[in-house]
Amino acid sequence: MFWLYIGLILAVLLVLFLWRSAYERKTLSVSEYKVTSSRLPEAFDGTVFVYLSDLHDDVYGEKNEELIRRIKALSPEMLLIGGDMTSAHVNRNKAPFQSFEYLLDAFQDIPLYFACGNHELRILEEEELEAWRPLMEKVIRDHHMNFLKDSRKKIEKNGSYIEICGIDLDWQYYLGGRKRKLPEGYIEEKLGAPGDAFKILLSHSPLYMEELTDWGADVVLSGHFHGGTIRLPLLGGVMTPQYQFFSKYCRGEVKCEKGVGIVSGGLGTHSINIRINNKPDIVRVELRRE
Repeated sequence: MFWLYIGLILAVLLVLFLWRSAYERKTLSVSEYKVTSSRLPEAFDGTVFVYLSDLHDDVYGEKNEELIRRIKALSPEMLLIGGDMTSAHVNRNKAPFQSFEYLLDAFQDIPLYFACGNHELRILEEEELEAWRPLMEKVIRDHHMNFLKDSRKKIEKNGSYIEICGIDLDWQYYLGGRKRKLPEGYIEEKLGAPGDAFKILLSHSPLYMEELTDWGADVVLSGHFHGGTIRLPLLGGVMTPQYQFFSKYCRGEVKCEKGVGIVSGGLGTHSINIRINNKPDIVRVELRRE
């Protein structure tokens, strides 16, 4: 009888766990950050943008209408997108990038900046996903996105400018286990000398924020870790896709010596379709001149 009670209790807990996860996976949240810097030109003081990452083909409302509504309520001047908008699997039911296109269709009146996640890199690099490349290129072209593939774009305002940058970390830096050290000069080889401009840098993996801010990025925007899947009070995210446990890079703001990192908890799920204390994340950032 004792073990019957234990079994019933565990079954109830499992049902509650799965119910809570299903609820959170479809309940959007907004994380708001203010980045203050003396390096920010006065013309950009008060600039607001929204950062999105890791949609993985998930849809919020019919044709993403709920996600679109929540973003528009934040009145962003530009939309920055940090990758993994689709899930790169050959055997799948969902049309790749369809959910992403619903979103992009609603934001053709503001600048869009897009950098790859590891799933887009797979599309660009793996032979078995070669048929997806024209579709990805069409999505970028038809929606007038600034595609930041190891590149930088200037945004000018009243004679001043800042830069939006995107870096594609090579595949080995997404492998599980220990963090692999970047070779000397790796970032410069991809993005060039930093220069003096205030820089926002999209890097899908958050593991290299210190290296990227040391290079010259003022703000690094990342995702990839899906908030740690399950978040515990005080301890944070339990596990990342790269099998780091309770990493400080799972979600939220990370203070670096020479800049700041912001990690999105992601919008969708992939492989492990669970979220506990970790609702899908829309990131709003306001830039202020110190």
